[in-house]
Formats: sequence, structure tokens, C-alpha cells
Amino acid sequence: MKSRAILGWSTVAVATYAAVFVLPYRFPLREPVLSETWDAGANNQVAALAAAILSVLVALVCWYRTSVSTEREATGQLSRRYLWAGILAVILWTTALGIAVARAQIYWMDEGYFLNQLRSGLLFHQHIYTQFEFAYGPLLYLWPAICIGVLTPLGFNFDAAYLVSLVAMQAGGIALLFYTVQALPLRRSLKAVAFILIAFRTLNTLLGLNYSVFRFILPFAALTLLTRQRNPCNAALVAGFGEVVCFATSPEIGLAFGFAAVTYALYRAWRDARKWILVAATPLAAAAVSEAIIGPAYFYTLGHMAKGGFNLLLLPAPHLLALLIALVVLAPLAVARSLRASPHAALTLAFYAASLAMIPAALG
Repeated sequence: MKSRAILGWSTVAVATYAAVFVLPYRFPLREPVLSETWDAGANNQVAALAAAILSVLVALVCWYRTSVSTEREATGQLSRRYLWAGILAVILWTTALGIAVARAQIYWMDEGYFLNQLRSGLLFHQHIYTQFEFAYGPLLYLWPAICIGVLTPLGFNFDAAYLVSLVAMQAGGIALLFYTVQALPLRRSLKAVAFILIAFRTLNTLLGLNYSVFRFILPFAALTLLTRQRNPCNAALVAGFGEVVCFATSPEIGLAFGFAAVTYALYRAWRDARKWILVAATPLAAAAVSEAIIGPAYFYTLGHMAKGGFNLLLLPAPHLLALLIALVVLAPLAVARSLRASPHAALTLAFYAASLAMIPAALG
């Protein structure tokens, strides 16, 4: 039996490597786009689709081979000291680095991008998405714009006001991270490890709102809130509001939450009551409302990304290999076991669906 397991996981490893690092070169992009993959003749969408299919297949096999367990799940709650320590750390890091950068007057990478786009809109009165390019949702533009509008009359300069908005968004992201991790069906020690590792990765040097933990944890925090609703009407409200906020943050974030919310609602309709099907329709309606409010120009970015725009070459770097192990090994095992007996099966399935939907962005 042990040899069969070794053979099976070895086959999964070889298939995953071929799907992500070899197969994209067999189906190059057909339309020229701004990306490294176009120059190299690769297609990251092929890698993302193949990786998602492999992950689902492994999950199905694991589910089939997993027996129903009667073991109690280990759970525990983190102390709020983790929350305050995380918020303090991210505030101190962002503030210290921001002050150093502001004094040096050297703006690079994502911070420079956001400052330039904010000046285009606020100082030169250009319209977002139509008169200047912005690769993210309007929320990542409006929030610093509001902070700049409020703080500059109080004596803050343009750059300092932007950094205040970044500090506030990072702190809010840490709070959402703590809320999400608390809901996971894990031992307290594992929750602590997950919180610390993710919070530590927010201490980046790019100083861009696009790399704030708020952006990436938002769909999972919204799903956590959704799965805590016992009434389908309340769940529909959360699903609709969550979809609008996620789409306003980034198009891929909106897609991830929408796909996960629909998956969750359909699972509840199958397991509990048919009226949960109405909840599944709510994110779709909210996405249409978002498109009507924000405008079609915003979704040009999503279309460009779907064609392979802004993609980087996929190389077997350590962080990418770790991601693939989580995708095709750890996540399928967790989902299979959870669906067999866990009372948190719906939450686990929703998180898994959101992760699958974010594969194209993760591999981009």
C-alpha cells in the first residue's frame, strides 16, 4: 500500500511539473500582449487550467479513498495579542520605510506607480480607466484619494498622505486576516503559524496598495462572513455586498469570491435546502451591478489579463514549488477529509474554490 501511495504522489508530481513548466510552451499565445510569456512563446493560462484540473482530480481521488472519520476536529482561538502585535508590526514597518523613502525622494516599483496614477487623477483631473490606465479596482484608487483630500489641508504632503492610506489599509488587512484565521478548523498552534507567516509576508518593500494583505485576504474574509450566515436572506446580502467590494478591489478578487460564493451556495442547496440556490444567483447579479457602476473600461484590464497580459515566465522557483505543493497535495487532502465528516465542510470547500479561481493570478 505504501509503495502504491509513493507511486501515486510521484505521478502527481511529474504531471504537475509538466503541466506548469512544460505544457505552456506547447500552446503559445496567439495575440501579442504586454508580457514576458509572449516573448518566450509560453501561455500561462494553459498552466493555470492544467494545475486547477490536476488539483480537482487529486481532490476527487482523495475523497473517494478517504473513509468517514469520527474524530473531533482540533480547534482553538488565538489571543488578541496576535492581532495587536501584527497591526503594530505592519504600522512600524510601513511608517519607517515610508519615511526613509520620502526623505530620499526615490520612488520605485509599485509605490511610484500609485503616486503617478493618483497625480494623473487628482492633480491633472483625468478620468480613471479612460484617460489614464489603472490596473486595479477603483477602491485602491479612491481610498488613497480620499486620504489625500482629507490630509493635505492639514499639512500632509501628497506622498505622506498616500503612505497614511497604505498604513491604514495594511492594518485593516491584518484585522481581516485575524478574523479569517480564527474561523479555520485548526489547532491554535497551527492558526498561530498561519497568522504569523501571512502577516510577515505583508512587510514588503514595494509600498504599493496592490500588495497589501487587505487585497488578498478580502475574498476569504468575505467568505468567512458568508458561511456564518444561517439565514439564506442574510447570506444573499453578504454575498452581494462582498461581490461588489471584491470587484471594486481587483477584477480577479471579484472573480475568486464570486466563484467561491456560488460554489458554497450550491453545496448548501444540495446538502440543506433548495432556497440556497437563490444565494448562488446573488454574486452574479452583483457582478453585473459592479460592471454598470464602474463602467466597461475597468474590465478591459481583466480582458487583457485573460489574454495573457502582464504575465511573467513560470520558473521552478522555491516559492512557486511551495504553491504547487499546497495546490495539488495539501488542499486536496484537506478538502477530501473535510467533505467526509467535518462540520466545516462548506467553509473548506468555499476557500478551495476561491483558491482555484486565483490560480491564474498566482501563476501570472
